[in-house]
Amino acid sequence: MKKHLIAVIVLAVIFAGFLFYASWPTATGTGVELKLMPVDPFDLVRGQYLTLRYEIGTIPEQYNFTEGTTVYALLEKGADGIHHPVSYSEQMPQISAGQIAIRGTSHVSWIEYGIESYFIERGAVLKEQMTDVTAYVKILPDGRASVVELRKDHKPVEFEYRNVTFTS
Repeated sequence: MKKHLIAVIVLAVIFAGFLFYASWPTATGTGVELKLMPVDPFDLVRGQYLTLRYEIGTIPEQYNFTEGTTVYALLEKGADGIHHPVSYSEQMPQISAGQIAIRGTSHVSWIEYGIESYFIERGAVLKEQMTDVTAYVKILPDGRASVVELRKDHKPVEFEYRNVTFTS
């Protein structure tokens, strides 16, 4: 009986650790707005979500990163209130006042930051077109990030909900 209790406690601690690790950027990270160009797919297994493509995800021509390399994008807030990339590097950059770095993984011509999917409730439909939409993202000092919400004109994007059935 004592061994079973210890096993349950260990599993609960491991599960809590995963939850804590995944939610830590949202709870404590620095908030930034990033420009994006979204696509709207639906996946039967994962549900309804938006695939987000970020301005910071495109690797400029002057950079040549090896596939799978950890890359940091140094971001700075522009006059439009949105954070834009200043530079990219394979090491955590020196950060000045008003700057923040986000960590990603390089691919052939783009960088993946782990914030490329935004899940929405089944039956949710955007009230407006997805033009000029930004993502409000929280970033930890080590560069890990988490999407908090989508915004348009610096305000949360609103969704309409339609009735859905099991077969719709």
